Parts: sequence; C-alpha cells; structure tokens
Amino acid sequence: VHAAGIIPYRIFKGGEEEPTTTADTYLQRNLCPFARACMGYALMGHYDFLDGVASTHTCDAIHRLPYVWEKYVKKPFFFQLDLPRVFEGGAHNYFKKEVIRFKGALEQFSGNKITDDKLTNSIKIYNKTRSLLKRIYELRKAHEPLISGTDSVKIVQAAMILERETCNELLGELKNELEKNSNGLKKGPRILFTGSIIADGDYKVMDLIEQLGGLIVTDDLCTGSRYFWDLVDESKSPIEAISERYFFQIPCPRMKSVKKRLDHVLNLTKEFKIDGVIYYNLKFCETFQYDYPIFKKELEKIEIPLLRLDTDYSELDIGQLRTRIEAFLEMI
Repeated sequence: VHAAGIIPYRIFKGGEEEPTTTADTYLQRNLCPFARACMGYALMGHYDFLDGVASTHTCDAIHRLPYVWEKYVKKPFFFQLDLPRVFEGGAHNYFKKEVIRFKGALEQFSGNKITDDKLTNSIKIYNKTRSLLKRIYELRKAHEPLISGTDSVKIVQAAMILERETCNELLGELKNELEKNSNGLKKGPRILFTGSIIADGDYKVMDLIEQLGGLIVTDDLCTGSRYFWDLVDESKSPIEAISERYFFQIPCPRMKSVKKRLDHVLNLTKEFKIDGVIYYNLKFCETFQYDYPIFKKELEKIEIPLLRLDTDYSELDIGQLRTRIEAFLEMI
C-alpha cells in the first residue's frame, strides 16, 4: 500500500456503545462488539475520509463486514485478500498469488506502478518502525518498567495510522527519551495481556489493571506486539519476503496451529518475568474462546496464574471487573 503512494490506515476504533447499537440495524447483535463498532463508525461518518477498504478473512464477522460496507457505505475501492487457514501444502504459494493480485488492484486504483525498488524501500521503512517499537517494548523488561502497557499499545496503534516517515521520527525521539529516563513505574505484579483485539478507545480493562497496581509489561495483541514482532526479510525478493512475513508471522487464533502463538506467549512469560496472564475476551469473539482452554492447560503446567475476563464495550460491568482483577492481583 505504501509503495503505491497510498497512506495505509488501520480500522480499529472501538470501545463505545453508540456505534455498536447504530450497526444493529444492519448486523445481528450476536457479533462481537468490534465488528459492530467498525460498521457503526462507518455509518456515523467516522471513516468518510477513506478512499477505499481492504480486508482479509480473519473471523467470519470481519470477513463478511466489507460486503455490508460496500452496500451501505459507498467507497471507490474495496478489496478482499484471501488468507488460507493452514500452513501446509501450497498454502503459502496461494497467499503469495493473493499478494500479487492485491498489488495489481492497488496499481490500477492508484495509477502508480509498484516496482521492486519501491517495495524494497517501503520494506526498509516499515522494518525501522518494527525495530523501534520492539526496542520500546524491550524497555519494559526492567524491574521498574519505563512505560505502561496501556501507553505502549496506544503507541503501536498510532504507528498503524501515522505517515511513515513522521512515525519513525517520533518513535526514535521517544526511544531516546525513554533510554535516558531512570524513573520507572512503581513495582507491582507483572502481567502479560493477551486475547481479543484492543481497539482504539477500548482501554477499560487495561486501565483497571494498572489503576489497581498491576504492571502490564508485555502483550500478545494484534494491535500490540504481534504488529511488529517479525521483520520482513530484506535479502529476498520483495513479494516473496512480504508474503512470507505476513503468512508465517505469529498467528492469531483464526490460523489452524495454536502452537506457534502459544510458544510465543510462553517465551514472553520468561523474557518479561511474568507473574500472571490476563486473557481478554470480547463477547462473541469465538476464535479466542476456542484457544483459551489450551492456554489455560499450558500455563497451569508452568504454574503461571491465569484470569479470563469476558466483556464488551458497555460500562455496566466495571465494578465486577474491578473486583475480579483486584482479587487476581492480590493472589499473585
């Protein structure tokens, strides 16, 4: 997208009830709040500045959402990138063909030829973003982390929508300032936060954890560490490297094998000296519900306490969440 001269903007706003209820006219209520919020914000005009929408098959709700968008929220460009669920056989080659098809659609829409040189330059720019974000996350390994978990996720989210050169400049400045700072956060139980997408505005649970004395020192979120954890290989041909990076990256639960993501989480518990894991599950988010029993079993083996929290975008359960989080932090 960047190599085509287009500004990439991730759609991830959520955390409010009004957009979800607005979307209920067009979507069933037993879809996750995030999918409904995406539709609701579009209907409310929040995404009027966008010229097009590209999506892929994650869960079924997000997979079908663009079709509803296309009917009720008119845009000149819509593209659906098909992503295989398995890693075996010819799955990667199929996905590489999908990336090439996406490249052609972007060229036709933008009128700009996406050359290998342009792709290589974009890869280097985005790899710099990933490296800077990873360094900022690594600073949270300290006994007294230099930045909170909520702020870290907000930084990653900002990196998803900012103009790339400006983004890298700001991240570099932040990294340098944090490295000079010797005043860390107050000590507390070290938490790994994992589960459903944390949307822009959906900080209810993370805020509660930190208000009650927990330290979210790392995460396994698509709007967190999984966005930047793996670099694109700059030694390979651009299309090959891009398709490999996005296909073989640390997967979300929609991919068949849970082992790679589970191994990643288990490694994080060691690297960041985790005291407990909080598993955040948006209501009706079936993919993360499927993975939870496996995570529970494996974390019990290494005696890492686990708390699962099911919630939505309402404020009605804050008291209940506060009680459960407070008890969990006291226990560990």
